[in-house]
Amino acid sequence: MEKRLPLPTLLLALLLPPGCDSKDDTGEPVAPRDTVHVGGDVTTDTTWTEDNVYVVDGPITVTATLTLSGDAIVKFAEDAHIVVEEGGAILTGSAAAAARSPARSAVLDPACVFTSILDDEAHGDTNGDGDATAPAPGDWGYVHVSASGTVFDRCAFRYGGSAMPYTGTVAVTDDAAITITDCVFDHDQGGTPEDIRAAALNLSGAGPGTVVTGNLFYANDLPLVIDGAFDVDPNVFHAEVGGDTVGNVYNGIFWGADATVVDVTWSAYDVPFVIIGVLTVAGDTTLTVGDDVIVKFGQDSRVDVAGRLTADGETGITFTSFLDDAAGGDTNGDGAATAAAPGDWAGVYVSADGSVIDRCTFTYGGAYAPYSGTLQVSGDHAATITDGTFAYNAGGTPADDRAAAVNLGGAGAATVLTGNVFYGNDMPLLINGIVSIDDSNAFSADVGGDTVTNLYQGIWMDGSYHSVDASVGWGETEVAYVMPHNLVLGVDSKGGLTLGDGVVVKFDGGRMDVMGSVVQGSDVWFTSVNDDARAGDAAGDGSATAPAHGDWAGVNLCLGGPCQWATWGNILYATYP
Repeated sequence: MEKRLPLPTLLLALLLPPGCDSKDDTGEPVAPRDTVHVGGDVTTDTTWTEDNVYVVDGPITVTATLTLSGDAIVKFAEDAHIVVEEGGAILTGSAAAAARSPARSAVLDPACVFTSILDDEAHGDTNGDGDATAPAPGDWGYVHVSASGTVFDRCAFRYGGSAMPYTGTVAVTDDAAITITDCVFDHDQGGTPEDIRAAALNLSGAGPGTVVTGNLFYANDLPLVIDGAFDVDPNVFHAEVGGDTVGNVYNGIFWGADATVVDVTWSAYDVPFVIIGVLTVAGDTTLTVGDDVIVKFGQDSRVDVAGRLTADGETGITFTSFLDDAAGGDTNGDGAATAAAPGDWAGVYVSADGSVIDRCTFTYGGAYAPYSGTLQVSGDHAATITDGTFAYNAGGTPADDRAAAVNLGGAGAATVLTGNVFYGNDMPLLINGIVSIDDSNAFSADVGGDTVTNLYQGIWMDGSYHSVDASVGWGETEVAYVMPHNLVLGVDSKGGLTLGDGVVVKFDGGRMDVMGSVVQGSDVWFTSVNDDARAGDAAGDGSATAPAHGDWAGVNLCLGGPCQWATWGNILYATYP
């Protein structure tokens, strides 16, 4: 390996007393280092020591083990990069580094540094031009790892990213498993919400066994991209610099587009998780979302749950728009230039049994209206949805109710929906004939001193799956159960419908056919969708319509003999009686 000292550096070395060319974080002088220029591939096991500053002048491929011992420093010329391929690995964190005090982090005491040749803070003026130049994001290329086994421990990666938008400062591909612990990524260029490939650390191609924990990201464009092959343990995305808190331009943990999760856990950080594209939870696997986690979604982005989603909060979990600065800060990096709105993202779609969604807030979803809502359970599968909040979600009309904020039209009978609050949505809730609803859900909230309801204020019945063929109960809420667009609500001979005290059932045309049992509590009413006097304005048209005789047919009793129209006194505005 050739060792070359540029003339200015040589003169500086002659002028300075030994050991005075730089100081460590304690202010003590450190010994000068030789500069070693590296221009060839690493094809045999090699060690770079803390005695030198290594300058990578161009592309290097590593196909053997490259060990960085002690406090090794690697500087890169413009666009220079390292590629680790099959058979290769970079190992950092010597016994000396491991023996340091745990309180000394990579920020103050890195075991290795990957930085720009213009970075005079990293052991001096390697390019020999004094203060004529200064380092900047994008000065050098990247470290690209496509083989398992690399370990970056207590390393600093600074001023990389010149290969944007194609790759970031550190990128892992081909399902390689690497370990990145207690490192710092700062002032790295690249990555936008529209093209996340050039994140400071791009793990979208990393494999199972990858470890990423204890790292610090600040002053980057886009800090971190992950996939679903590994857990993401605690990392930090802000730093105190000169008395100021410095984050990243797009301050979030970004999900690699259109990828699959396999048994992973997301824990709470100082930034949200951001999904750009489609996240799929594979069959027979679980995505566990921890308490206080915020998940933000880009335009039309969604989660498809073919396995299980466990979002079981204690204080709360949030699913919201990428533009929602009120949740987790300004993740899209544009200040107040944009604001969240209903329909910003698609939804969470559950097509398997076993998901638990507790104390979760869903806001600004519904981009797939009119086809589906913000949270949907389908395929006759069951989920538990408890103590959540659904607010300002788009979708669902009386003419096409598929895009209600919560769509249980295809849910199984074991589905549980209790203790939730719905407000500010177009249509809050869609059910079918086999899901029971108790009296614990609310359909309004006090927001800034005002009572906010929903546009189509009701619990709406699915247009395809509305036969009551099991034992079903409907509890009283502040809104009615609404049968839309000439729907026939049938109570099957094997089914039973129990209506709690105060329940109101409204019809927009159509009728109710009773072949099984209907048990009514006190003060139950069957009436027109236009009857705003009972359980409010389900039609969402204010006073534009009024109920009238013949708005719907009535209740048709078919209990073993010829059918006949019921003459109950609690039937209003029907043709019969």
